[in-house]
Amino acid sequence: MISNYRWYTYIVALLFIIAAQFVGAYPYALYINHTESTSSLVAQALTMVPFVTGFCALWFAMKYIHKDNFKRLITKNSHIEFGKIVFGAVCWFILTVIYTVSTPLLHPEIRIEWSFSLPQFLLLIVIGITLLPIQTTFEELLFRGYMYQGVLRYIGHRWASMIIIAIIFAGMHLSNPEIITFGFWTMLAQYLVMALIFGVIACWDKGTEVTIGMHFANNLFCMAFVVTEGTVFTSSGAMFRVASPVNDYKDTIVIGVAGAIMVGLYYWKYIYKHKTDQIS
Repeated sequence: MISNYRWYTYIVALLFIIAAQFVGAYPYALYINHTESTSSLVAQALTMVPFVTGFCALWFAMKYIHKDNFKRLITKNSHIEFGKIVFGAVCWFILTVIYTVSTPLLHPEIRIEWSFSLPQFLLLIVIGITLLPIQTTFEELLFRGYMYQGVLRYIGHRWASMIIIAIIFAGMHLSNPEIITFGFWTMLAQYLVMALIFGVIACWDKGTEVTIGMHFANNLFCMAFVVTEGTVFTSSGAMFRVASPVNDYKDTIVIGVAGAIMVGLYYWKYIYKHKTDQIS
């Protein structure tokens, strides 16, 4: 748990983080005002800047407002387990590929176009391995690390706190363009399902390493491999482009199934096997 806790320290820190993100969004706003192009690689890179400034603000808040170790948002252990990050990224990436391959079976009317361009794809990968990890890690540390621990102090119950954070996480994403493309209730359900999947694993693990990997793999896939019109990631140069997205409850169910598999994989590797090893 975060030390040096006072209710007003959280308010000050969150306001500081929000202000830092607004400052980081300024270059993107200037660029859009001059070019009106949201799909260029420059635009894609600039959308990451608010998360960079937010990440720095979160680090500053932990060090100078709470006077605590930033690592406390990642793990309760003495060291970060990078193997958990890799595990989360690889497993969720594979599940996302399986889900995407099954999409034409669920929606035969969907049109998926080959849009690969090697130079642009390589630039996307550069963005994906430099700026994207900051964006996804920041969101995990802010919601399932920092805010979760704050709510937990008031609620005193891990699972109730996780559900509250899942609802906040989903609410914070309701300004995304997917709401217009797929509809409010469809996206709210999908955001909640994703948040609950991440939340269950973070709650069990008492850390964010696995979900940091999952979040990164999810966003990297959506940015560089299969982009969908009318979503946050519409950058040119991705391998495939879904030109005719469909609003359907079946996608929410499939995401839920993939999440259940991921939770099962986590339980098997880090809880069940650990108990078995201790017994043996």
